[in-house]
Amino acid sequence: NTKIGSYLGRGTDVFQNAITSHDKPLCCALYNILYKQVVSVCQDGVVTVWEVSTGQVTSKFKVTPDKHVGHTTIAFDETQRKLITVSQDRKLKFWNFNSGALLSVLPVTLPKKVTGIVCSKNRVYVSGMNSNIIYDLDMEGNYSCFSHHYLKDISSMGVHEGTLITASSNGNIVIWDTDQGKALCWMNDSKSPRTFRVDRRLTGSRPDENNPQKSQTENKKDNLVVCLKKRKVKNDTATLLTSSDGYICAWSVSINGGLIGKFRAVDKEGAVINTMLTDLEEQILMTWDSTGKFCQWDIASFGFRKQAKEEPFEDRNGWHVSLAQPPLLGSWQCHLTEVVSVQCDHSCTKVITAGLDRHLHLWHNTGSHIGV
Repeated sequence: NTKIGSYLGRGTDVFQNAITSHDKPLCCALYNILYKQVVSVCQDGVVTVWEVSTGQVTSKFKVTPDKHVGHTTIAFDETQRKLITVSQDRKLKFWNFNSGALLSVLPVTLPKKVTGIVCSKNRVYVSGMNSNIIYDLDMEGNYSCFSHHYLKDISSMGVHEGTLITASSNGNIVIWDTDQGKALCWMNDSKSPRTFRVDRRLTGSRPDENNPQKSQTENKKDNLVVCLKKRKVKNDTATLLTSSDGYICAWSVSINGGLIGKFRAVDKEGAVINTMLTDLEEQILMTWDSTGKFCQWDIASFGFRKQAKEEPFEDRNGWHVSLAQPPLLGSWQCHLTEVVSVQCDHSCTKVITAGLDRHLHLWHNTGSHIGV
């Protein structure tokens, strides 16, 4: 024989090191506060539920047809008791993720690649790649669609106090009052630090699903939104964090509000923010950039309007924008490939990262590695 093969059996170090969390690159990972579990999904549509304390698998099930490989987006409903999935079959499905049982399938055809799923007041809002169309669905499958010409596409979404926040790759942020059915205001840091009123009502009810509106540019990883739901909307208080060109911006979303503060969150030129989220108490902001660097920022005092003269700021046509960077609690480098999700446990003492290298990593918030 010209080829010699060896079988590295269970129990050997080489075999153990070759084990991956999933067989295909990961699409997304979530942390469930109620059950203290991590739910992850990979590109072949296999959802795996993990116990954080032991790293053991509690359930595993497939949410896509056989031999199907592609992007799958997952989210929890408002109660965190159901898992919502959208994959290449373009169906929105609800699952019992502890048993793997399919609970319901909504009769709607969605985009193949979804960029956001958010739930609010028993409604589900879904956005797709290269489209500015937002799907508004109830739990029975009734739906309508709306869009706005300020949005070139939708790269990220969030909800806060009855409003839906949508971010586009052109830098525009549009805030919607979903109860009244209209866009309230919009903002763009590269154009102005102020919030502008929008009076245009939602447009469209059911777009042509076979020919959706396309954007000429792929969505960037930058242009993300995080809503600070524990803060009240005030002129001098930021309740929205956005990422743009490696900067984190803090916005007051009231009509008389605007950009309160911003800081550079990346070290290397050209790096952008791939992922950002807060802990449960919204005291810590976690960011992951395109170079693979993870940072934790203390934002307890960030995003409140101050006139302290010792603080660095810029004056933009009479508008005071703080440039003070919040305290950096810690940072570290890991994953040799792109990170698709970063999550933390309920106490923010442990951090879970999911990458295209097919691994889920568990870390202490000090940066020490616990395991795969």
